[in-house]
Amino acid sequence: MRHHDPRSAAYYAKKAAESTPFAHRPTLVLTARKLTRLVFALLRDDRAYHPEHQSALPHRSA
Repeated sequence: MRHHDPRSAAYYAKKAAESTPFAHRPTLVLTARKLTRLVFALLRDDRAYHPEHQSALPHRSA
């Protein structure tokens, strides 16, 4: 996904910069987890994916 979607690539790069060197796997897991939440939200809400849309996921409250 990070090779084909610029938003995923940017997210991956941001998380890679935050982590320790040689932490490819945890960064990849975070990116895959974000994609999984996106797919689940789209299926749950019966919506189509639009990459140009600002936020496809609802904001999570902590």
